[in-house]
Amino acid sequence: MKIQFVIEDESLLADKDIHPQPISNYAPDWFKNLDIAKPKNKSLLEKFTMTNNVKSCPSFIDVYQDGFVLLAPNDYILAYDEGTGHYEWRVAAQFQRPEYNVKSPDVSTHSKEQMIEHLPPNSPYKKIFKFNLPMKVITPKGYSIRQLPIPYSFNKDYEAAYGILRTDKHHEINIQMIYKSDKEEILIKRGTPLCVFAPFKRDKFSLEIINNKTNKKIRDRLLVNENILYASFGKKTKSTDYFSNE
Repeated sequence: MKIQFVIEDESLLADKDIHPQPISNYAPDWFKNLDIAKPKNKSLLEKFTMTNNVKSCPSFIDVYQDGFVLLAPNDYILAYDEGTGHYEWRVAAQFQRPEYNVKSPDVSTHSKEQMIEHLPPNSPYKKIFKFNLPMKVITPKGYSIRQLPIPYSFNKDYEAAYGILRTDKHHEINIQMIYKSDKEEILIKRGTPLCVFAPFKRDKFSLEIINNKTNKKIRDRLLVNENILYASFGKKTKSTDYFSNE
């Protein structure tokens, strides 16, 4: 399956460094610098009894295998005064756009009435800017995209909004950037990761609750799966008592 990004600005098309990239290229440094919890110079018993860290967690690893990162194609300055509600934005350069879309601004905003003023008092969201990128995205029929903030970035100033885009029908890329900062202005440099686009196939699921004691087929499936996961020293096991004399 392919996800297609149609780039409308010639200079952006030529600058491959800021094209959308696989998320696997953007695992955080603190994660990449972790050592696997079973170093080579340990004995088999020592390896087995060591505590694994997040670098061996499948659910965490898969976060960085699914999706594409969209990068800032420009330097952006965003300014917001929470006291007065005044906001401004600046971009380092204007993008070329096709004739049918020439009036689309590089940045726009959402008013507080649309979302911010309806959030609970402890929300850190202050203003929503919208980055209207000079590109389009196309997915195959029946596929959508989840727009997600950059995972584990711990960014206190801004983050992309969560959302689902039916990109087999609607192709614009308008990233809602949520201003959270206590600063009067923030700078987002060209090449900064903005958000993740994670494609998925739309489908409908119904909910079923199963009694494990009465459904033999499901119970056997779960037992076999558990045995596959835990019956090998090469897998994470439920207990380290096998190596204990106690």
